[in-house]
Amino acid sequence: MKTISTTKNLFFCLVLSFFFSGFSQTKEQQFIEAHDAKTGEENLAVYNGSVHINKDVVQENESRYLYDEYHNCTVFYLGQTFYNIKCKYDLVEDKLVILPFNSNSTIGINAITMAVDSFYMADNSQKFINIDQAAFSAEKDGFYEILVANDGISLFGKHSKKKFQRIIDRKTFDVFQERTDFYVGYQEKLIEVSNRKSIVKLFPDKEEEINSYFKSQKQLQKKDFSLFLKKLFLQISAS
Repeated sequence: MKTISTTKNLFFCLVLSFFFSGFSQTKEQQFIEAHDAKTGEENLAVYNGSVHINKDVVQENESRYLYDEYHNCTVFYLGQTFYNIKCKYDLVEDKLVILPFNSNSTIGINAITMAVDSFYMADNSQKFINIDQAAFSAEKDGFYEILVANDGISLFGKHSKKKFQRIIDRKTFDVFQERTDFYVGYQEKLIEVSNRKSIVKLFPDKEEEINSYFKSQKQLQKKDFSLFLKKLFLQISAS
């Protein structure tokens, strides 16, 4: 169980502010990129870490990662910001994997998790925070996706994959089962939500509004539960 500190509260507020301020190519970013180029990107601290070894034997469309290919990421590492870092997110080990600068291979480096404050990927559309840096006590360590961040209410998704083996045509392959657990940051705690009852328990004064939303959005609930919850909590926080 983590403790809450003023420093974490301040950092978390700063991260959320940066994430949701409509990130763009700013003078600050241009300056940092120019400085990194002058210093030598291969010497940047973000490239510290152990070699990422992947021995999975998989069929097509099976992967331990959130996205199988490397994406351009922005990484907040030990209080510094690094732009255009090639990375992917290992959901089995809960590790950010970074491709070394000018590498001709696909072998990455496991970023030091405790040093990664936060990162975002997929053209900056997905934002993740190291929950150790957040202003909430949590049972599970690691990276959480920020889905909603408003005053008083935040919604997070905890992505993971479980690895197991399956015999196909007398050959053994690794396969992965993906899941996402959802948590509400409320009153300095992360509280898991999975259904209407758990949400009403958190916000009893919003019961009528929550019930109405569940009745009217049944198709979205079945199709994309993450988006379903995101829209619900945006509605709750605005009302």
